[in-house]
Amino acid sequence: MIPVDVRKCGWKLPLHPRIRRMLGEEIGVVLSGATSVTAPIAVRKEHAPLIREDLMVAVHDEHLGNDVVLIGVLRFVTRYEPFLRRGIPNVYTSYPQALTNDLLAPFTNAYIELYGVARFELEDESASVIGKIEPPVYAPHPGSRVYIITGPELLDAIVGGRGLRVGVHPFTGWSPPIDPEALKMHVGVFGATGMGKSRLVRRLAREASRHYAVIIFDHSGVDYAPVAEKLGYPVVPANRVQLDVITMTEMLAEIMDVPSTLQDYVLAGVYCHDGLVKGKFSTPEQCLRESYMTTRMSAQRSRQYTWNKEEFISTLLLVAKRLGARDTTLLKLRLYAERVPNYIYESFGGRDVSPREIIQAALDHNIVVVDLGREEEIAAKRAIVAQVVDEAWKIIHETLQPINVAVFVDEAQHYACEYCRPSATRLEKIAREGRKWGLWLLVASQRVSRDIKPGIRANLGTVFFSRLQATGDLQELGGYLDLGNVTQASLAMLDRRQFYLAGLANPLRKPVLIQVEHVPDDGF
Repeated sequence: MIPVDVRKCGWKLPLHPRIRRMLGEEIGVVLSGATSVTAPIAVRKEHAPLIREDLMVAVHDEHLGNDVVLIGVLRFVTRYEPFLRRGIPNVYTSYPQALTNDLLAPFTNAYIELYGVARFELEDESASVIGKIEPPVYAPHPGSRVYIITGPELLDAIVGGRGLRVGVHPFTGWSPPIDPEALKMHVGVFGATGMGKSRLVRRLAREASRHYAVIIFDHSGVDYAPVAEKLGYPVVPANRVQLDVITMTEMLAEIMDVPSTLQDYVLAGVYCHDGLVKGKFSTPEQCLRESYMTTRMSAQRSRQYTWNKEEFISTLLLVAKRLGARDTTLLKLRLYAERVPNYIYESFGGRDVSPREIIQAALDHNIVVVDLGREEEIAAKRAIVAQVVDEAWKIIHETLQPINVAVFVDEAQHYACEYCRPSATRLEKIAREGRKWGLWLLVASQRVSRDIKPGIRANLGTVFFSRLQATGDLQELGGYLDLGNVTQASLAMLDRRQFYLAGLANPLRKPVLIQVEHVPDDGF
């Protein structure tokens, strides 16, 4: 007997029973005007109370066969009533007591944002259902049946079950598996205060630490450091992190607000005074003299130098004078240097943890937290972030091997903004070049457009976003991510710990609403 392909004959096939069992109730049909992006639907009256935004549905078009469904989510749910139409007066506006449910004939329409075409393999009745999802290139025919997806089975069948888990879709119980390789394309977490960003970042850190060494920069020192200490992860106080001469110079120049024409003097002063404190030189004159020599003689320390304001100013002025600075320039340098609080200078002398030791601790223990709350000045915090990132690049250049390190920056508006130097330029380098070497970035902030430098946010491959601080931020995200018709109204309905997952780490590519799994106060 010659087999017949019923699809080529134009016959319509009902949905296969094995697929039908993975779906919930049939709620309506597709209306005319459907495209490969969206499809309008009419909802049956008895199922109208079930309809809500972000409900996941499956559309079966009989023209495609019995083993294919289109996957999507509901958007723009609208309730109508033929008599109570806007702009048309009626008697019930004057006599609302006469209005009863028996007189009403309400109906509900909505749009399906199509996420893809799911195809299944159903030849072997004893095997589990396996499928794959393809881009949404097909517009469903009018009259196609629409079903609610009420469980995770169908979605697990088409995207697989392997990956990192941080939350579940609230209406299906499906936990989208996040591809750890996609995290190398960098991650952004955005949401207004109180939406649960820190708990989401902690859950992401726990999941990511299975594949990468995670360094968390805790801006305030209260969101991550206490939890890490309780769980036995290393916590490094920021005021113990060593700084090199360039970093100290950038930090002092930032606090001094010194003009660029005088920054060379600050660099020379920091270089010489640091050498005096460490015993490399005995006098500032020796520092300048030996800076021009190819070999360095051993210094005999005539006195004990320390990091404090007066001693540094003395070194700075002597070095600047030897370099030819005029008297007015020396006066300016003194005034600029006196702007800096003495504890900033003193903090340079008590640092015993190198940036490389921080990275090694992350490689050894999977997670390390740098407690930036121990630093008073934001310039010092930015300098420490820059120093650790620079050290990661040094390791990469030494080994020419992927380092597999993730840099998590909480309250990123203080470190990744346009004018946040020197940290912003280092973080931008990770965003532009890090994925090849397994060095990737996570930034968490309340805002998008003003808080994050364009070169960073344009390279965020995956974004978690909730209710945003400013209306323009959603439009900013839409410039480089497919937001799937998520609107400000959609965001306004979100509860705490609810975020949209969009981008490369999302197996459906378009935004999926997730409820972040519970993260205890004392855990990751």
